[in-house]
Amino acid sequence: MSTQALSSIDTVEDVFNVLETEITALAEYLDPSFFEEFDVFAPDSAACSP
Repeated sequence: MSTQALSSIDTVEDVFNVLETEITALAEYLDPSFFEEFDVFAPDSAACSP
């Protein structure tokens, strides 16, 4: 594993800032319906019923 990939990240806050930027950029290119395939993002309504 390369240690240079995240060499400018010194703190946990820096990690979250990078993740926020990367996820935002990725979300701009994804069709939102992509997330419906995963229960984490769109739980099955039958599974949530009491």
